[in-house]
Amino acid sequence: MMKKTFFVCLLAAFAGIGTAAAQKTVTIGTGTDSIVTAPINTLYKYSLVEQLYLASELNIPVGTVITSLSFYHVRRSQATGSFDHDVEVYLKNTEKSVFNGSSDYLTPLACEKVYSGKFSATASGWITLQLATPFVYTGGNLMVAIDDNTGSISGNAFLFRSHTTTFQSRFSFYNNDDNPNVDSLSSYTGYTTTGTTRANIRISYTGCLNNPAAVGGGTDSNVTTPMNMVYKYSLVENLYLGSELNIPNGATIKSLSFYYVRTKNATTNMSRNVVIYMKNTTKTSFSSNTDYITPTSSDQVYSGTLSASASGWITIDLSQGFTYTGDNIMIAVDDNTGSVSDDFCHRFRTHNTANSMRFSFYNDTHNPDISSLDSYSGSKTFGTSRANVRLSYTPNYAAAALPYSCDFTSSTENGNWVLKNILDDGLAAWHIGEGMLFTNGYNPSGKMTTVLAERTLKTKYYDSITVSFDCHLNGERLSNGNYDYLAVFFVPTDENWNASVDISSTNISWLGSSSDYDLPYMLHFGNSANLHNTKLTKVNGRLTVTLANPNPDRNCKLVFVWRNDEFGGSGEGASIKNISVTGKINPMEYTPQSTAQWYGFAASTYISPSPSWIGKFISFTMDDLEHVSAASEEVDENFASTYAEGYVWYITSGETRNLIRAQLDPNTHTISGRVTIQMSSDMLSRNVKSMSYNPVDMKMYFVAGDYKLYRVDLSDPEHYTVMGTMTDTLQTFAIDKDGEAYGIVFRTGDLVKVNLNNGATTFIGSTGISANYVQSMAFDYNTGELFWAQCASENREYMYCVNPATGEAKKVGFVGGIPGTEVTGLFMVPSADGITDAKENNLEVYPNPVADVLNVKGFSENATILVYDATGRLVLRTAASKGETAHISTAALAEGVYYLKAGSAVRKLIIAR
Repeated sequence: MMKKTFFVCLLAAFAGIGTAAAQKTVTIGTGTDSIVTAPINTLYKYSLVEQLYLASELNIPVGTVITSLSFYHVRRSQATGSFDHDVEVYLKNTEKSVFNGSSDYLTPLACEKVYSGKFSATASGWITLQLATPFVYTGGNLMVAIDDNTGSISGNAFLFRSHTTTFQSRFSFYNNDDNPNVDSLSSYTGYTTTGTTRANIRISYTGCLNNPAAVGGGTDSNVTTPMNMVYKYSLVENLYLGSELNIPNGATIKSLSFYYVRTKNATTNMSRNVVIYMKNTTKTSFSSNTDYITPTSSDQVYSGTLSASASGWITIDLSQGFTYTGDNIMIAVDDNTGSVSDDFCHRFRTHNTANSMRFSFYNDTHNPDISSLDSYSGSKTFGTSRANVRLSYTPNYAAAALPYSCDFTSSTENGNWVLKNILDDGLAAWHIGEGMLFTNGYNPSGKMTTVLAERTLKTKYYDSITVSFDCHLNGERLSNGNYDYLAVFFVPTDENWNASVDISSTNISWLGSSSDYDLPYMLHFGNSANLHNTKLTKVNGRLTVTLANPNPDRNCKLVFVWRNDEFGGSGEGASIKNISVTGKINPMEYTPQSTAQWYGFAASTYISPSPSWIGKFISFTMDDLEHVSAASEEVDENFASTYAEGYVWYITSGETRNLIRAQLDPNTHTISGRVTIQMSSDMLSRNVKSMSYNPVDMKMYFVAGDYKLYRVDLSDPEHYTVMGTMTDTLQTFAIDKDGEAYGIVFRTGDLVKVNLNNGATTFIGSTGISANYVQSMAFDYNTGELFWAQCASENREYMYCVNPATGEAKKVGFVGGIPGTEVTGLFMVPSADGITDAKENNLEVYPNPVADVLNVKGFSENATILVYDATGRLVLRTAASKGETAHISTAALAEGVYYLKAGSAVRKLIIAR
């Protein structure tokens, strides 16, 4: 196992004054006396010594992290050997300010253990205990307890500098035979004593893990707030002013705490069934028995049990959090228990306010209901006694735009980093100081620890992101396969991403060999459903990675995760310096010739928030993809649609699939008059991926999920014909004006030609672009361009123009100007110019101009005659027989220019009267 001492050296570098977020030190006691009774009793084999240090002496910010403790050791001249003891250290936030008597001690808890190891020195001077578990100071006084388990006596040759207090600041357990056990102190049979002499101490601390706000330091206690436990039911509202809270606007309150006091006469534990509401308000006080605030169900932040068996802070975690908007806050606790606690035996710490900031509803028979408070018939009162409260919050961190850099020397920028533990809370943590982000990563308890540091960034529409940083790692890799590692993620803030799940060992990628670097790295970019390793480079300790298709136009988190294995050890962690994040936007590659009006269904967008036209048909032009208009009201989602003979045809993609025919007004770009076609159920169960109209045989073709090609005659759309099984799995396809069909192969993105008679495919060329999600494409009949709305991932959808002869694909842009918009069922409306491209010399149309009756002849086979107006809208349809002259009434058509189409022949037609 590799052992290194990076973290110890790092902390040694904190001497002196650093940045605002660097390590700081407070010293309590400058006495020059020396004693053998604190911080351990060196005259006995075993001892447990508790010492109280008051908040007024500490003078450190609430929420800061205590990282080390130091005591001044004095080695006398007669000493032989070294001072060497095995100790465990406990820290406890407490309101206790004095030890009163032989049984008035504090019981350390296992979760309060911050160090286990050697307490040793070879010469006089400060002995520093670097805490394996950094300790969060939440305000009040601090108890420091050292449990000496050495089992041998050092004697009075080894002393510690001390000072005398005006109160009983020390409580000691000590004996040669009975080793104090924190789990059974009440049955301890050794010696105990209290005293006023206390060891000099130095406490080092750094920035906050959480951001707590506290209102009220009163030591009074009563039963009326935050709930009235003398009654079976109560609803108590407390107001707290923004000026008292000092919380930044937009912060998310994650928890709130009340200080519970259990009196000595209590015979039961406190347990109440409560609902808690929080509300932003401009209200500053209550003025009458009708001047309360009515909570609503949307204000609820907690529902459950509020319980305690001993005095102390009770913390309520708010799973959804509460967003603070910068005014005052009302906190209401609705007690629905239905029973009365021991009379006055269960209380909460309170303080008095200048104005009435508490309002109470309470009764033994009437349970206050927030939906009918105006008619409440129980007791009501308001007063100045208000519960002490603590709130833990997370600021609303502003996203940093790219390019982004951080050298961890700006206290303002350092405050935008979120540092937190996600497994085994308290075992390890990231810290910021002296121009670096670092973690001790030490794991004394044999449990896996995972801690993360994250910064929110705005990525906009970048095609690629480059992340680089200086990195130094220390840890161990065991022969049995356990190891420590650093993982770096770049993930959207709006996705349910869980680092503790997504860093499984199967995702590890190694950088370098064990001979030159003994720790693995892992770098992932994406969400939990699509994690993939990304190749890293490392030069002179600097890691660099460039990633494609990150998460454009979404706030993302750059997350550093340190994972310690389950085997402990002395590997001390990681340090990160000089972070740089840059983005590159690739230029568009093609200027379209198409002037047609294009349509498609905006199935979804992977950019949040979604634009208003998602779930609707949209209209746009290829030369101005940024601007779209909604072509219809929201309709059932569809993955396939096309335009044929003046109608829009599409198949819905929900559980109930239907073929829909709708009217399109090309002038207003609206779709209306939807008609459901009753196709056979087996056809509609086949998950149609793409559909296209063949202007030559005037039939519609479908590509389905069963790999078959289907044909539908529009004169009989209820029925279909299976043309064949495709030799490639197509994700989308399109037919040009000459009846030639093309498709894009699933995943590979290859362009193939499709035989409409049997579904066979012929490879043309690779587009170089993958096709993983729902795709659509269509030809512009006027220019011959093939446009492809391509989606290769959940965050990148381009419009491409594909060369039908080679398969080469060139970027045109983003639909709506937004990457990530998934456009299905792409189609265009043929213009008059497009219709006139096809001609046949033997077709005779007369008279032309025509008034009421048009004659058409020259048919070599039976055909359908179609008449379009100048916008491309089908206005007339009739049948014609081989060798005969068709007589068509035009009396219902307005004067103007029209186009007549029969088979592949087209004629310009003028109606004039």
